[in-house]
Amino acid sequence: MARRAKAGTRRKSTYVLVHGAWHGGWCWKRVVPALRAAGHEVYTPTLTGLGERAHLANPAIDLSMHIADIVNLLEAEELDKVVLVGHSYGGMVVTGVADRAASRLRRVVYLDALARAFHREWRRGPAAHLRSLHQPAHRFVRPVR
Repeated sequence: MARRAKAGTRRKSTYVLVHGAWHGGWCWKRVVPALRAAGHEVYTPTLTGLGERAHLANPAIDLSMHIADIVNLLEAEELDKVVLVGHSYGGMVVTGVADRAASRLRRVVYLDALARAFHREWRRGPAAHLRSLHQPAHRFVRPVR
């Protein structure tokens, strides 16, 4: 591990914050000022078909498209050593991004986020996932024995 040049010196990071299914990039508006004040670079994209981009919603939008949204951001902005944060459904997105763009990431953070257990339903689209949420919880959670 590399040592910091001076005691108290912190590494400046680039953060990409990925929102949940019923939000947009705006949901991070209270977090962004604190990160930027600490000298970090912060991106808060809104996923296609959600938030203020809801007018783009259509049945073809799925998890793969949302993963592509973030991978495209990383590439277009030439971002490296990114701390990628996913909240709620954003956890599914960051998992896919980590698979496709691992070399651009320093760390992946799951903030109260969905994990791969829901991947099958999201691959079929948000409507299928919503239907699956009405199934008994044991379908997704293994009982403790």
